Amino acid sequence: MSAEMLKALLAMDGYASEVAATAQATVAALKRGGHGAVLLDLTMPGMTKDELLDSVARLPHPPVIIHSALPAAELAEAAAKIGAIATLAKPSEMEDLLAAVARALAP
Repeated sequence: MSAEMLKALLAMDGYASEVAATAQATVAALKRGGHGAVLLDLTMPGMTKDELLDSVARLPHPPVIIHSALPAAELAEAAAKIGAIATLAKPSEMEDLLAAVARALAP
């Protein structure tokens, strides 16, 4: 599922979202702040997975859900590195993704 399709599906469930097409755009969005949660793909243009994780780890960030097509062991390692609250392997069920977003945004 493309990022734009995911954004549309999140909107249908009442969530406002922002799409970052590159790793640099993701880091810039985190620096701006104001996000309730982050749905993070680890295979984005512009940085390696490890560069992106290092950048995210250095910044204050809201709850992170890693949503990526990497093997489970890599997802778990990445989650530990940045303190992600959930990992979802692509492709994922929309219900699982929405449940993770709801958990991330819960008070």
